[in-house]
Amino acid sequence: MTKTFAPGFEPGQIWRYHHRPGEDQSLLAVLAVRDDEKLGAICSIAIAGVAIANPHVADGIQRHLPHAPISAEVLAGSVIELVATDGPTADHADFAEAYQQWLEPFERREAGVFTITPAEIVSLIEDTVRV
Repeated sequence: MTKTFAPGFEPGQIWRYHHRPGEDQSLLAVLAVRDDEKLGAICSIAIAGVAIANPHVADGIQRHLPHAPISAEVLAGSVIELVATDGPTADHADFAEAYQQWLEPFERREAGVFTITPAEIVSLIEDTVRV
């Protein structure tokens, strides 16, 4: 099932997005959506099909990002095409721990959300893990 972008995000959606060069098969999944009184709509996403240089993984390349909280407004400007609606959600075993590691501090106002594009998030993570 392929749809073009329509406003609104729902858990389980899988999107093509404006990815980094060379990551043409990369997709992002919307794991959860929540409204925040100060920040507005927030989407928790996972990204697959990336190639993050990471010396902390076995072969030096991290191929997915299990969780990143992002402003829904920024995400709306980054997605290209809805490709599925039956993807993983935040309670899926592969993503639940990473989601909870963000959610608990977020609810205490000790964590925030990204206001940069998914491609920029991937690059930022790559720059951070190199250190």
